Amino acid sequence: MTAETNDFQFDVMVSCSNSDLAVAEEVCQTLEQEGLKCWIAPRDIPSGSEWMSAIVEAIRSTRTVVLILSTRSNDSKQVLKEVTLADQLGTEIIPFRVENVELSAGLSFHLSTAQWRDAWNPPLAEHARALAHEILSAGAKPATRRPESRLPSGRRRWLIGAGLTILAVALTWLFWVFGGGNARETDELLAKTWRMSDWQKCYNMAVRVQEEQGCSDLSVPAYWRVMSIQSQRGDAWMTEKNEEAIRELELEYEKALQFAEAGFRADDLLYQCAHFYRLTDRPERALELLATNQARFPQSNWKEGCAYYLGSLYAAAGERENASAQWDLLKSMELDSRMFDFDGQRYISVSEAVRLLENQLSLENKAGEDQR
Repeated sequence: MTAETNDFQFDVMVSCSNSDLAVAEEVCQTLEQEGLKCWIAPRDIPSGSEWMSAIVEAIRSTRTVVLILSTRSNDSKQVLKEVTLADQLGTEIIPFRVENVELSAGLSFHLSTAQWRDAWNPPLAEHARALAHEILSAGAKPATRRPESRLPSGRRRWLIGAGLTILAVALTWLFWVFGGGNARETDELLAKTWRMSDWQKCYNMAVRVQEEQGCSDLSVPAYWRVMSIQSQRGDAWMTEKNEEAIRELELEYEKALQFAEAGFRADDLLYQCAHFYRLTDRPERALELLATNQARFPQSNWKEGCAYYLGSLYAAAGERENASAQWDLLKSMELDSRMFDFDGQRYISVSEAVRLLENQLSLENKAGEDQR
């Protein structure tokens, strides 16, 4: 018996907290033994691929997301992002509870109508096999959340993409007309347009929202202006040190930082701008920007990322005392939580960031001793 794929590349994507990876891999193995084609990170992320892009593509390419629900995943910001995207795409989500835990407020918003599977009583494999049979059986039925279209798949995808773009433009226009849209909703609309790789349209929309005061938080359009220009330019500004592209981006960042005093996208702007300065051989400006604004970073992975990035910059500048202070700060944070490593372009645990920064400090100390 095989699952009907409905044009999806995978039957199941397994979503989990990094701390539950061993459990998730066991569930994944059992599902595959029962005939389901599964996707799980990090196993199925191609070498050299950007972590988040691979996860987004996996969610778009799968019919069902199986969430390994535990205390860790319940509090995981990354898991919440994956569930949010899956829900927005209309993908079936099955919470597979390996611990007797109630859904957090964030997950409840997306999973209030989902059918749970309780699997905390061993053996785990038996629960996973039962889940596989349910998914396989459901695959033979007409899809209820993603009805089949008689249009050829290529044309269907084009029509869906065009429809979403038109909807995004229409909703954004309504926000402008009625005096300033909600920041999160405006951010989501601009993000949808950007994800469709229509970067010029995203830029134009962001400019109009900003000029017409069409959003309650102007750090949102400022952020998407920068992201659109950066995407349009590709990697040329970074790999080839294209001066024209660098200057264009620098001007956009300078404009954007005017809106970084507070707001929904303020921390993203600061962090992205610091990374831009570092990549364009101006680490001193990156260090100044992060050091000046570190206290403003909220309780999020930007806070952990800021400490790691600042420590790395201080170490490279030979400021060992300041670098060690950031290392100590990083060690005091939740080591199992995940943060974005701009250098590696991937998500890593805080404990891994602590180890990487410790290695850098050791190397810088050794280099200093050798010079003496």
